[in-house]
Amino acid sequence: MSRCAPWLLAIGLTPDLAMAQTSVANSQARAASAATLAAGQGDIGILAPLRYGLHEGIELSTHPLLVLVAPNVALKRRWVAQGALLVASRHAVIYPSGLYLVIARDGAGGVLPQESRVPHILSLTNEMLVSYEPGPRVSMTGKL
Repeated sequence: MSRCAPWLLAIGLTPDLAMAQTSVANSQARAASAATLAAGQGDIGILAPLRYGLHEGIELSTHPLLVLVAPNVALKRRWVAQGALLVASRHAVIYPSGLYLVIARDGAGGVLPQESRVPHILSLTNEMLVSYEPGPRVSMTGKL
């Protein structure tokens, strides 16, 4: 992390901001910013989401490690790209019930009791992302 990252964390900004500031080339940092992939461009990551640019300013993503136990998909739409300022919204849907069934067991790795009854859950997330990218390797992103 850069020298100012501890200060950013100390004032209560999200960890995504510090991560995005360290290296814009990093796939995980780019996924957390308001930047979108170009149309037809893809990005594959193990810990970062699998991303694909549908159209200019519209990106579709999923977390490949989670998709088997918690199907998920997210759509990021860039609204503003004016100089170093980027504004986008990200809308995601996830079905985490399968993941809860996996962690419902006794012993090591069990977070929920084995006899837990897991309901069907559909989680919707909406975020506004504002990024400032003054240079090719510097980015700061805030989420709302």
